[in-house]
Amino acid sequence: MSTTTAPDPSVAIPLSSAQERLWIANQIDPGSSAYFVARAAWITGPLQVGLLRASLAAVMARHEALRTRFPVIDGQPLQVVEAEAIPEFEI
Repeated sequence: MSTTTAPDPSVAIPLSSAQERLWIANQIDPGSSAYFVARAAWITGPLQVGLLRASLAAVMARHEALRTRFPVIDGQPLQVVEAEAIPEFEI
């Protein structure tokens, strides 16, 4: 059985070539929806905000891509994977 350790948010890693291409495309056309896939769902009944937040947090905990940010340090884009992310949204 393999084990993994939580990413260290203090460590910035160079972008992969695919990430770099997407970063450059975003620099050329900020806010473009070219690589954005939108989804919507209708929810009926009373919304339990705490359960929704916990569910989103569980998904974010499993997928590093949802916790990754791309700061520019000394002119170089890098990726930083946060150890934890708390979903923020307004109802």
